[in-house]
Amino acid sequence: MAQPAVADKIADYINRENQRDNLWPNQKVRCIEIFLQYLRYQHSQLTSAYPAFGDEHTGSSFVIQQIDSALSRFRNPGLRGWAQPNLLDDEWPPGVVPG
Repeated sequence: MAQPAVADKIADYINRENQRDNLWPNQKVRCIEIFLQYLRYQHSQLTSAYPAFGDEHTGSSFVIQQIDSALSRFRNPGLRGWAQPNLLDDEWPPGVVPG
């Protein structure tokens, strides 16, 4: 990991989870938010250096979108609506056509 401070924060959550055998959901979310912020920063740095890297159809963009979507669904459990199918799955849900 290119940012030791971020690695230390994430390691702190992992250590707490190991000591207590679990974390509260909001602690898990905070850890994921820290990691997502790191991913976004790295994504922007690499996109600046290599414009094709940050295209919306790349794996890096897909991962960031999936994490962001999962966090949104966690924060708003009653939120319903369109969710992007997992493009890495071999099988598509009924009625969804890959495009």
